[in-house]
Amino acid sequence: MKKLIFIGVNGDLANHVIEELQTQSNIRLTLFLRPAKRGFKTNVDNVRIIEGDSQDHRALTRSIARHDIVFLNLTGHSGEASRNITTAMKETHVKRIIVICPIAVYETPLTPIVIPYKKIADTIRNSGLEYTIIQPTWLTCTGRLHYKVTGEVEFEKGMAISQIQLFPLINKIMEAHEKYMLKNLQASIPNSQ
Repeated sequence: MKKLIFIGVNGDLANHVIEELQTQSNIRLTLFLRPAKRGFKTNVDNVRIIEGDSQDHRALTRSIARHDIVFLNLTGHSGEASRNITTAMKETHVKRIIVICPIAVYETPLTPIVIPYKKIADTIRNSGLEYTIIQPTWLTCTGRLHYKVTGEVEFEKGMAISQIQLFPLINKIMEAHEKYMLKNLQASIPNSQ
């Protein structure tokens, strides 16, 4: 059984991913939540909830220890948190991190809104950890649709991808660790510009 800790539990995407992770019998899920999210409820009893702040290095280190995978849902304000997370992972010998990050982080010229995300992605890429960064083009709430995955240098011309269809990709990444290690993946619906 894989032990996964989810950091950045916010927004609809996080809710979709958590719902799917809860159904996986081979995953032991821990949610790392800000104290402000105290009322967060899960449908499955075997999900562990830890309250903490990703700016608090000690709390992160204690929480990340003894997990196999860190799943990080980024926001543009996660710069210090990403450094704390990667440092805590190294200190606790947790090597695998899967990150959701906006698509345009490696396109040039960078738009001002993307710059903080690129800094975070660079922190993770340069950390020495076994990372996979998923860069969805744009997320929608529609049902499952066919999607395409490309590498960071193959800028995809497609448009939105459904939040609920990201989980099969996340699951593939967790199952085929070696195939997706040290990769930046873009996900979108092809031919949908």
